[in-house]
Amino acid sequence: MLEDFTKYVRESLIRHFIRWTGDLFFMALFLNQPAASVVAKLLNGENTTRVTGEIFDIYHKNLINNKRFVIFLNEHLQTSTIMQHRQLPLLHNNLDLLPLLSNGCDLWADVPISQRLQQLRDIYLQHYSAMSSNT
Repeated sequence: MLEDFTKYVRESLIRHFIRWTGDLFFMALFLNQPAASVVAKLLNGENTTRVTGEIFDIYHKNLINNKRFVIFLNEHLQTSTIMQHRQLPLLHNNLDLLPLLSNGCDLWADVPISQRLQQLRDIYLQHYSAMSSNT
């Protein structure tokens, strides 16, 4: 019984997260800083084999195992998806910000490190974030 439940939970989680490796992948750039850093590395063509450790996400109060996140993305994300997302106007016009994000700059910091990061955050908030009127 417990084995069946564990299998069900694992399959449900994969189904939930797998959608983020397709058309929604670019949106993962707007996750919390530890996860966004991994996504930025992938979008920027950087090596992710050295990504390790667990980082405590103060906003969601949970541990993020970056190594497992990288493994999941490498198993389910296709190179063609990364290349397609790099051509999206949102990313194509902001490719110079990927190194900042991949090196740990927090898009959601109270005071972003640059005006351009602030502009990227504003684009997300104005065009992509869920609004109460949309739900």
